[in-house]
Amino acid sequence: MKIALPVLFSRIAPVFDTANRLLVIELIDGKEHGRKEHDLEGCIGINRAARIDEFKVDQLICGAISRPLEKMLQLREIEVTEHICGLIDEVVEAYLSNQLMQEQFLMPGCAKQRSFETDNKPCLHKQG
Repeated sequence: MKIALPVLFSRIAPVFDTANRLLVIELIDGKEHGRKEHDLEGCIGINRAARIDEFKVDQLICGAISRPLEKMLQLREIEVTEHICGLIDEVVEAYLSNQLMQEQFLMPGCAKQRSFETDNKPCLHKQG
């Protein structure tokens, strides 16, 4: 399995659509097996979705993302977990320990939105 995170310095980039760097991490048996950073500069819209698909990513963990780009990724069967913020290594560690939906990793405003959702996972959008 591979997860991807847009990077701005050492943090999750606030907006995936405009992020210039993408960290792809390969996971085997729930543990990190390797990571590589890729350039996304100048890659927008459907080209961005296709580029992510080239990396064989299963799940994108990001801050904000436009609905059209999110839909393009979901059509490629890439799960999108949005409204996540924080230092990359802390977010990865939280993901691996199933703690990603803790308040400290949710973008401002997301926690309030959560109380209106029925499944307690407002930031996780899966296809299907």
